[in-house]
Amino acid sequence: MGFSVDLDAPARYQSEPSSTSKSQNCGVTVAAAIADFYTDRRHDIEGGRGLIAGLGPFSLGPTTTVVGAPRDTPTNSWQQAEMLRRWGVPCQVVKFSMVGQLHAIVDSGRRPLLLGLNFEHVDTTVAGHSFGDWHAIKLRTGTTSGGTRGFLVNDPNFWPSRPDPTNGRRFYPDAVVQHALAKSGVCAGVVPLVAKPDASFTEEHEMAILSRIRPDAPRDFTVRAGTVLRRGPGEHYPEHWRVPADEQFRLIGWDIDPQTKAETKWVLASRRDGTGVFFVPPVH
Repeated sequence: MGFSVDLDAPARYQSEPSSTSKSQNCGVTVAAAIADFYTDRRHDIEGGRGLIAGLGPFSLGPTTTVVGAPRDTPTNSWQQAEMLRRWGVPCQVVKFSMVGQLHAIVDSGRRPLLLGLNFEHVDTTVAGHSFGDWHAIKLRTGTTSGGTRGFLVNDPNFWPSRPDPTNGRRFYPDAVVQHALAKSGVCAGVVPLVAKPDASFTEEHEMAILSRIRPDAPRDFTVRAGTVLRRGPGEHYPEHWRVPADEQFRLIGWDIDPQTKAETKWVLASRRDGTGVFFVPPVH
């Protein structure tokens, strides 16, 4: 049966038999886990390295470059993105600095992402281990626990002698993730271009899940010709429609940043006759 949301897919760990490079395979494991969800089948972890043999060179530091992804070497976001593309998941490398950026992508539960963090800045009681260097995790969805906003995470750094008691659903509060983003410097991630489609979702349902909308009194406003309307509240969402001529739209509500609770100025709107649901950018 296919995975409707990422939490349906089994967690993956770099200690698995298909992960020959073990301690160096956090990013490769997360890439395989994302591919599992999008394609509804399990992927060989070490096989991800073979998919990009001959590509590069990739930088692994100020003085180190590699071609492909040799066994027992660390991998970076650009290598992991190439693996994921070859597993059939279009994606891009994105740099993150705020948890609001992360929530905007993963809160649907159908667009997990790979995030690299320096775990020197992650509380060990949250991580469940004491590893203190750069490490890749999979953010599966946004959630709330005991009134605290955060993320459910599949961290691949667990082993048979020390299994993950959460089975790949570790709760990372926003404050923990934001602290690590601020202290780690440039934090790159690998982001699928779109959420995994679900045929049972109407377009309106889809838009509601991918956003955090504060309703407002319905009123008309003008969108100028050439404005690009999106399928979600941000430039990273797929293009929905380019307005061919000045047109009146009907306001439904405002997108709300889940961290600050402030309006992002992205508008959820429909045509005046109620057909179509669109996200209109702040400058329109």
